[in-house]
Amino acid sequence: HLIRNVTLMAASFVANIDSYASFFPFYSDYTVSGITETCKADYETEPGSDGIIERGNTMAGKIRFYASAQPSADVVLNNIVWKELG
Repeated sequence: HLIRNVTLMAASFVANIDSYASFFPFYSDYTVSGITETCKADYETEPGSDGIIERGNTMAGKIRFYASAQPSADVVLNNIVWKELG
C-alpha cells in the first residue's frame, strides 16, 4: 500500500507520554483507512524536514510519527509504504 505526499502540520505534534517518550518527546498521528492491524511504515522526508521525524510506527487505523523535537514548520512525508504485520 502506498500513501503519497502527506503533510503533518507542526501544530499536530503533541507531547508524548508512551514508552518512547524519553527518546521522542513529540508525536503526530495520521489516520489511514484500511489499516486494521499493527503495521510497519517506511517513508522519505522532504529535504527541509530531515532530522525532524525520527521514527514511523503504526497502530490499527493510524500511523504514528515520532519527533525528537517539536517541529517549527510543517513536515512533508513522501511515498509512505505500510504493510500489515502478522
